[in-house]
Amino acid sequence: MITQLLPFQAGGKVFSVWVAERAGWLTFVDESLVKMYLKGPLPELAQMEGMQLSILRRLWQLGILSPNSLTASDPIEIARACGIPVVTAIDFVDQAFLFLYFKEEVIALLRRYGIRGVSNLLSAAATPPEDRMELQASLRSHNVELVEQIDVIKANPHVIQLQSLRETA
Repeated sequence: MITQLLPFQAGGKVFSVWVAERAGWLTFVDESLVKMYLKGPLPELAQMEGMQLSILRRLWQLGILSPNSLTASDPIEIARACGIPVVTAIDFVDQAFLFLYFKEEVIALLRRYGIRGVSNLLSAAATPPEDRMELQASLRSHNVELVEQIDVIKANPHVIQLQSLRETA
């Protein structure tokens, strides 16, 4: 099924985004149905694992257009408004934090190590140094120092709040 989302603005241009939904996964396509890649808030949300078109549409209606606005949102309110389990909303917010701290290629690298969100990253950072040497080396190749980035992430009050919510959910 091909659906047109509301037009949105990115980089001073207005885009009309078409989305193809197959088995719950999203693919962004242009009018000629050629897969396209846009830099902007909507594609980042669509790149989150488990995101579905119906949830993406509802987030749009709620004014949540970017990972930044998603991380500032209450996961319980998101769950209620989107009709999804609280644990799923927490996971989306958790994944959104990665987009705040890392570029797409670093996120892809982290996913290869089983890291979907900041909670997974904080857990990986808490392992003994010898267990995370490969991850650290891979991140350094992208000019990312794991220890420095972890300190920045841990200082974010929204991350602390998310960690508490994840533990109680």
